[in-house]
Amino acid sequence: MQDEQPPPPPPSEATGTNGSSAVPPSDRTDPFKLPEYEWAFFRFVHTAVNRLIRAKNPVLSKINTEPSSEIHTSRNTTDSGEVVENKPILTSLEIAIDFKDVVAGKLVAVAETINQAAEDGVATIVPQVAAYMERVIDAFGTEVRLNGAPFDHVAVRKLVEANEIEFDANGNPDLEPWIFTDPGLQRVTTFDELIRQFPPRTPEEVQAWDDMIDRKRREFNDKRRRRALS
Repeated sequence: MQDEQPPPPPPSEATGTNGSSAVPPSDRTDPFKLPEYEWAFFRFVHTAVNRLIRAKNPVLSKINTEPSSEIHTSRNTTDSGEVVENKPILTSLEIAIDFKDVVAGKLVAVAETINQAAEDGVATIVPQVAAYMERVIDAFGTEVRLNGAPFDHVAVRKLVEANEIEFDANGNPDLEPWIFTDPGLQRVTTFDELIRQFPPRTPEEVQAWDDMIDRKRREFNDKRRRRALS
C-alpha cells in the first residue's frame, strides 16, 4: 500500500521562480478570500486521515508506505510461472467540513469527520488487502492445513518450511518481518511473540527445527548462486 500524494495546487495558486507559492491578485474574485489557508487545512486533513487509517488497523500499520504520484500494478510470479496481479487500491472518501467551524475553533466536529473518514478508509482497504493475501497464498501453495491438529511448534515449523525465507550474512534466518494475523486482519502477532506463547521446544522439536532451517539455508544459497550466474 502506498500513501497518496497530495493533489496538485489549486488553479488559484501559482509557483514563483523561487519555489514559493503565491496567489496572483488578478485571479481572485474575492480580494479578502485566502485560499492558501483552505489549502493548508486540506493538507492537514489529508495527512490526518491517512495516518489514522494506518493506526486503526494493526496489519496496515506494519506495511511500509512510500509516497508516489503514480502507483503501478504489482505482480508476483510463482516458480511455475503463474503471475498474480494486484491493482492499486483506490479509495475515494467524501469529507465534508464546514470551514466556519475551524475558524470558530469548533474542532470536535472536525475530529469526528476525520475519524469517520478513516473508518471508511479501513473498511475499504482491509478487505482488498486480505483478498490479495489469499490470492498470493493460493498461487504459491504456501497454505498449511492443520486438519484439527494444534497450532504449536510443529505447525509453525511446517508453515516456515512452506514459505521462502531470507538469511542474513551470518546464515541466520530473518524472521523478524513475519507477522501472524486472523482472517479479518484485526490482530497481529510477530514471530517472536508467537513462539513465546508456546512451551519450550523439546529436544526432538529443536532438532527438527534446526534440520528444516539447514534445508532452507541451502535452498536460499543455491538460488542466490543461480541468480549471480544468470
